[in-house]
Amino acid sequence: VPNVVMHYIAQDHIAHIQMVQFAQGVADQLKDAITQAKKLGATKIILDLRENPGGYLSEAVDTASEFLGSGNVLLEQDSTGQRTPYAVSGNTVDTADPIVVLVNGDTASAAEIVSGALQDNHRAIIMGEKTFGTGTVLEEYQLSDGSAILLGTHEWLTPDGCFIRNNGITPNKIVTLAKNGSPLTPNDENAGNMTEQQILSSGDNQLAAAIHYLETGSTAPVQST
Repeated sequence: VPNVVMHYIAQDHIAHIQMVQFAQGVADQLKDAITQAKKLGATKIILDLRENPGGYLSEAVDTASEFLGSGNVLLEQDSTGQRTPYAVSGNTVDTADPIVVLVNGDTASAAEIVSGALQDNHRAIIMGEKTFGTGTVLEEYQLSDGSAILLGTHEWLTPDGCFIRNNGITPNKIVTLAKNGSPLTPNDENAGNMTEQQILSSGDNQLAAAIHYLETGSTAPVQST
């Protein structure tokens, strides 16, 4: 099952790319999707991390590194307060094209790492709703009776030192999904061969706001209910 799905909005040269979860190999799938989108003529990207529960830390680092030429993806802090930076991998794909990252309350873990990295490094505009807020490393410890406990041993912070646990990532632009709306996925768009106007009229006002931002470059706050 693909964890990266892309729909190309030809009218405005926008690639709408959804990452379903950070499973093994997802960074390579993203690279392939970006390459395909650029061949079609894409010059702007909507990276859709809504409903993404996270996954492997290494995939999050590799994903953020595709858009960042330098800097850190995250900081990892132990119980003594010692912080270890995770630098970008150097395997870049696109360090220049405009990016909007869509997030919501179910964006968690590795998806929050990517969102925080692109936000703190001023590489993307984060749009949508505040993320879930889970940023701990769990280690398994076996007990004598054959059971085990999972104990949090480290915490993840954004490159600027903001704790993800309990705080989440606050978008640059808060856009609350309309009451009767639901997230539109590239699978939906591909299946319906949807035009940009159909996408804008779908009821997914978060996706519509991202398209509008990439069209106009407007930095005015966006509030939708």
